[in-house]
Amino acid sequence: MACGLKGGVKHYEYVLFEAIALSKVAAKFELTPGDTPDAAVNKLHVNVHDLSADQIAGIADWIWKGRMFERRLDDQMASLIAAGITSGRIDRSRVTEKVINRLRSDRLIPRA
Repeated sequence: MACGLKGGVKHYEYVLFEAIALSKVAAKFELTPGDTPDAAVNKLHVNVHDLSADQIAGIADWIWKGRMFERRLDDQMASLIAAGITSGRIDRSRVTEKVINRLRSDRLIPRA
């Protein structure tokens, strides 16, 4: 997940779930482009709006039953970000110097 690019490389947790979870609770949503340095992630972005407490609980229940959790610690995030930059998937010009310096100091990307 590319959300570690703004302030630094940190521990992030996130949940991926099928869009059917939103349909099951009649949630209003729209596909909108994300705004991260990772173009592939941007294509997966969805805005969900006007949710009731019952709808939020329904989505949480769907996610919990699916158990599709992944955890990435800061070293893992650094490796993933470096791989994205190296492959061209992540736009290096949109990555902060703080993150670039961390990746360089860890020898995950070459010094320019």
